[in-house]
Amino acid sequence: MASVTLDYRLPDTLSNWPWSRNLSPAYKEIHEESSAWAELYQPFDQKGLYSFANCNFPMLASLTFSPSSRDIVRLGSDMMSLWYVFSEYVAESDAAEAQSLRGVVIDALRNPTLPRPMGEKSIGAMARDFIARAIRVANGNQLCLERFLRETEIYTSALVEHHNFTSQQQNQWDPPRLRSLDAYFNAKRPLSGAQLAFCLVEFGLNLPEEVLTHSIITSLVLNAVDLIVIVNDINSYPYARARGGITEQYNIVTVIMNEYRLDLQRALDWLEIHVKKLTQTHLSTMARVPSWYIRGVSAEADDIDRRVGIYLSVLGQWVRGSDDWVFETDRFFGERSMEIKETREVKFQSRQPSFVNGRGRVPKD
Repeated sequence: MASVTLDYRLPDTLSNWPWSRNLSPAYKEIHEESSAWAELYQPFDQKGLYSFANCNFPMLASLTFSPSSRDIVRLGSDMMSLWYVFSEYVAESDAAEAQSLRGVVIDALRNPTLPRPMGEKSIGAMARDFIARAIRVANGNQLCLERFLRETEIYTSALVEHHNFTSQQQNQWDPPRLRSLDAYFNAKRPLSGAQLAFCLVEFGLNLPEEVLTHSIITSLVLNAVDLIVIVNDINSYPYARARGGITEQYNIVTVIMNEYRLDLQRALDWLEIHVKKLTQTHLSTMARVPSWYIRGVSAEADDIDRRVGIYLSVLGQWVRGSDDWVFETDRFFGERSMEIKETREVKFQSRQPSFVNGRGRVPKD
């Protein structure tokens, strides 16, 4: 077993991000309700349930969807639980089984009034119950429902395709690299699920299509997605390094080290500057958001600008909240998470196997 030691300064990438920590006041209630809901379907054995609970998706939802209503925060928590279960099931499946699981979930989401077949994995019933409540929150708005379902198909397809790809690399000593930032974003944006989360924000806001497809709004969405995936990869680099394989090669820190031939600290410094440039781009774009009330998009929606403001506020909160969540759980930095958040000093040591396959796992005998 080879020893892997990392000693570096974690960049404070969001020091110029104007959104501050904002935990939903309903967090404790949502934690109890959402956790009980997920466990009702008995998706894992005891060990799996521990790993699932350790993710604390109710906290992530409460930190990211907090400018929205309580209903949206609860839906966000349940959605994250659903996709965690789906991704874990897919990870243990072959290509045909993974595609079949995707079919179950899509069918349940598109047909919530139909009973699920006998003997089907509980994720079908879980998806059906989730979308039934989402429909009630949407309150008749078919536009947001259809956008959510379209993004769901993109997201689940990306997960299954990535699973199939990594499975094919499982015996490779030198897994494929993402050799540019463009290749990185093309791979990671659909896998992040961020745009799917942003679709959920639309529920109850009744935003017109002209708003959601406006070039300034779509630019802000894309920029927020990129910030989320970059900051998450910076925070999760010790985990990716320890896992090796595709997990390490698909981390942006590795991509920058390879593309620009930088050591670890210089790659992190480069990314800090890059994130701050994206921050400035986001804020300058926000300043150019038009007023739809003046434009008269909807005669009834005299408060449309207020609702656009809520939507954009959640985009900003998602960038901040996903970073806060990393340090308020022990997902990547263990018990020292809050200390590392303050000092930005990371000292990480792991035991890495001498051979790690393309999926970042030790092959079974």
